[in-house]
Amino acid sequence: MSCSVIGKVKDKKILFEEIIEKNRGYSNIYNIKNIFQQINSYYEKNLKSTSKETIEKKIKELKPKILKNPDEEKLYIELISIMIKANEIIFNYKPREIQIIAVLFFLFKEKNSGLIEEIYTGEGKTIIISFLAIIKAFQGKKIDILTSSLILAERDANEMKNFYNLFGLSVDYCRQNIRENYSDHFENKKKEKECYDCYKADIVYGDTLSFEGDILRTNFMGNVGRGKKRNFDCIIIDEIDNICIDNIKNITELLDNFHGYKFLEYIYLFIYNELKKLDNEMRKKIGNDKMKYELSILSSKKEIIDVIKKKSMEELSDIKLLADKKKIFLPEHLKTFINNRIEKWCESAYEAMYIYKENKEYIISMDEVYGFKIIKPVDFSNTGVIQENSVWTGLHQFLQIKEGLRFTEESLNSCYMSNLSFFKKYISPNENNIYGLTGTLGSKKTQEALKILYKLDLLFIPTFKESKLIIEKPIIEKDPDKYTEIVINKIREYSIDKGRAVLVIFKYIQEVYEMYDLLIKNNLPKQNIIKYSRNDINDEKKFLQKEIEPGLIILSTNLSGRGTDIKINKELEKRNGLHVILTFLPNSERIERQAFGRAGRKGENGSGQLIILSSESYEELINERNKNEENQFEFLIKVYRKKIDLFQELFEYFSDYLCEIRNKKEIDESILLDIKERWGLFLVQNELSKIEKEYKGESSLKINEQMLQKTKNNFTQFMNELKENVNSNYKFLNPLLLCKTFRKERCDEAITKSPILTIGAYCFRCYYNIHKKIDKYKKFVCTDFKSLKNNCTNILNQLKIYVTLMKELNIKENSDLYQQTQEKIKFMNELLDLIKKNLIVCENSLKPIQGKKIDLIPKIISLKEIKDQKHFNDDILDYFRDYGMCLYSLSTEEKNDDCCIF
Repeated sequence: MSCSVIGKVKDKKILFEEIIEKNRGYSNIYNIKNIFQQINSYYEKNLKSTSKETIEKKIKELKPKILKNPDEEKLYIELISIMIKANEIIFNYKPREIQIIAVLFFLFKEKNSGLIEEIYTGEGKTIIISFLAIIKAFQGKKIDILTSSLILAERDANEMKNFYNLFGLSVDYCRQNIRENYSDHFENKKKEKECYDCYKADIVYGDTLSFEGDILRTNFMGNVGRGKKRNFDCIIIDEIDNICIDNIKNITELLDNFHGYKFLEYIYLFIYNELKKLDNEMRKKIGNDKMKYELSILSSKKEIIDVIKKKSMEELSDIKLLADKKKIFLPEHLKTFINNRIEKWCESAYEAMYIYKENKEYIISMDEVYGFKIIKPVDFSNTGVIQENSVWTGLHQFLQIKEGLRFTEESLNSCYMSNLSFFKKYISPNENNIYGLTGTLGSKKTQEALKILYKLDLLFIPTFKESKLIIEKPIIEKDPDKYTEIVINKIREYSIDKGRAVLVIFKYIQEVYEMYDLLIKNNLPKQNIIKYSRNDINDEKKFLQKEIEPGLIILSTNLSGRGTDIKINKELEKRNGLHVILTFLPNSERIERQAFGRAGRKGENGSGQLIILSSESYEELINERNKNEENQFEFLIKVYRKKIDLFQELFEYFSDYLCEIRNKKEIDESILLDIKERWGLFLVQNELSKIEKEYKGESSLKINEQMLQKTKNNFTQFMNELKENVNSNYKFLNPLLLCKTFRKERCDEAITKSPILTIGAYCFRCYYNIHKKIDKYKKFVCTDFKSLKNNCTNILNQLKIYVTLMKELNIKENSDLYQQTQEKIKFMNELLDLIKKNLIVCENSLKPIQGKKIDLIPKIISLKEIKDQKHFNDDILDYFRDYGMCLYSLSTEEKNDDCCIF
């Protein structure tokens, strides 16, 4: 399984022979060979000894010529020659011949097809991407460069900045979105993100989550995002196999905070509590047999979920009775949503309790906005990257309960974009503007999928040196203790006995920590061991900034398995370089090859080996992986693309309607909120997960087609009903927050429709009646104050029930979750005290003093002031503000009563 050990640089004749051999039938090879020779000739004659100043002058002269004549071949010969010299000036080395050849294939691809080039890891993809970006920018296009993570996007944009600037081009990367303040929630901010400014950034690096999210913010939210002036001219995708195949089913969603969803906290606590009770019963029956317990949990998953679902449905069968019985309120307008989500919640509770583990599927990290601990998902199966801006809808809440973290209410998805839909934006009727690079194109099925889904041609580029990477025979071990011993001995053998460096790649972060402790325990030198498993910890990345030395041991996740350039020093190269140990079998051969590709880069010495804990043989594992990959192909081609195309079509139709409504003059923002929520509820009822998730033969296709047609019919009915009735359910929100002019009728209607969700309506109806300055209105004010007090008391009682459930779940009193609920109770008690005082002020104002009429004087003040004075966290402020609470002090002419009403 080893490759050649010569490691010599290949000349251009051998390179083109290999290209012809690997790409039989590709028609443009001989033309590109001719152009490549002309570039070499032009460089030698005109640029070899040219100064930076001369290069800058030539660039200024050349750019307008290419813009005017984008199809003139000789202009690109000059431009690429200039880029070769510019690379020498900026980076002090001349690009390799194979890099220039790769750029030429991209430049002269067929217009109606995109192109993917398989370029092995370590061959210098960064330079190829930058050369291609400059060429396309000189043609007048705006360039989006897509990487597998924002970490790589930031790194590459900063590394290449001076090179782009030399050509008069600006570069930026798509920075993460900091969550908006509540006060900004209803603003239609027209300013685009700076990186998309046509006059500031010709080239933008980013990841799919950022690019797709910004498109949605602009087109759907009417908010900050990608400006509509920036067209989808060209996209260059690094690691295209990971983004377009491994993550093809990823969907970027922007979640709206809709009113009333905070009341769902009771359901989560109830479901998790019932699951905990059932779990305790199972433990008692099984005893201390851990293996029997775990097998019982896995084999009984469906039965467990069904039991919890039944109990939950019984508990929630009569919402109004529930409100009377336990002082728990579940909004009537969410009844359908609750019924549709209950099974998913029970599944999520099961997964949170038994499947998802800290430092495996997620980490717990400090939130930069609120300043408390939160759940962050980990892309453990592909990149190993911690996904800063991602949440699992529903599952996230159960993980918060499990870990005792501060609770955030579930948000409703009202806008989304699939990766497949995003890439199609770069395909026009006349030209396919997708350019992709990858170290591994994988199986024939993967290649076929890329051709069919994205209309891409494939090209295989050889290495510039003959590879010296040796892949050793895999080791498969059934016994966990023996497996661990083997891994430790292999690390010792290569790092100490052979004096090499070792990279050990694990599936989960937790395994990195465990192996670190074991190595220390086994007397391996602590100073030689590096942990690299968290992209959010800068100290872990420092080793990448310098060459690694003999004896170093790097314990990592797949964070180092893709796109990471581990540089080795000369001494280490003499000792046969880096050795990679991969401790799990990746989902595809491509990911495996990427991991081993950290060693033997650029023709260096290196080796790798799989060491896997499994009861199956290596052949059985590979066969199973190949079968899964084939099933994945059938699913993508025959099922997924049809349903994703339909849902994208429906979403775009709805988005156009929403934009039409938004553009109307004097539109009430509460109407927009209501429309988006109704759309979100439609998606829950017709969600993608209810349609076939895998290919199960031709019979399943018919079922899938029927479900898709049903969804389409449901959508037609939904849109008809939506257009007939655009009244808002959001009138119970703070009326002054949602509209420019206050109307008392809104408050009256809100109070009639949803009494407990009308705190804002009561507040502002009081405010309205106080301004009347007529005695009879004061009676109305007093009545509303009493109703307000009752509603707030109900909320307080509800919070106390949450505490009772937390105690049953043995959630510690010093946990973030428990403390958060206590803060809410304390805050509500403060509000109730103030409401009672204001009620007294109002009642006293009904009694004239010495025949003199007493007026009530309200004064609007900031709710944030109270939060700051009482030292409450920001999430507490948001929680109560979402009730529609507003704040003003109430005083009389006779006496300055320092009281407030929320």
